[in-house]
Amino acid sequence: MVVFILAIPTKETFKPIILKKRALKRGITPPNATDGAVVKKTLLLNVFRPLHMLVSEPVVFFFSVYTAFVFAILFMFFAAIPYIFSRRPYEFTVSQNGLVFIAIGLGVLLAGATGLLIDQFVYQAQNRKAIAAGNAHAQPEHRLYNAMLGSLGIPIGLFWFGWTANAGVHWAVPIVGSVPFAWGNLCLFVSHDCVFPHSICTRC
Repeated sequence: MVVFILAIPTKETFKPIILKKRALKRGITPPNATDGAVVKKTLLLNVFRPLHMLVSEPVVFFFSVYTAFVFAILFMFFAAIPYIFSRRPYEFTVSQNGLVFIAIGLGVLLAGATGLLIDQFVYQAQNRKAIAAGNAHAQPEHRLYNAMLGSLGIPIGLFWFGWTANAGVHWAVPIVGSVPFAWGNLCLFVSHDCVFPHSICTRC
């Protein structure tokens, strides 16, 4: 919900919508979205090209596999947290188990802030340099800084959570360990959504 609220003031990035608004603003007829050639091209770009990249580009394939693996671990957390904290030595109630997920939410918020900072101070700087050099945009690899940071937070959080969820350790210690995992998880997802130029995301 927080992400959707923050997205309200952002600018439109979908090319057909931008062209339609620009045409209406200039008082000309907008492009016909129902034209057969336009529909065929849109279908090709939105469906077949990403699938082609998945099977023909090793970086796309392995990055997608890694993202799917980390996404699966995130869903395992949803089952592991109640399993761990409802038993000894913690014996949390259902309500207390729900509160543990606040740590996951905190990690997600930190990842959102990290993505904004990297985009503003790293990627945009590289983009300005690329434009000044006569290129259309910066290399998409500059979108990977989020994933590079997140790849450190994921194993740290997993080992922290796994090794400290035990008798004799305060319940707050493994809960705090889930924060770097959630942070690294979303940092990876953000990079995955924006790293492949012109095929999936027009902002790249």
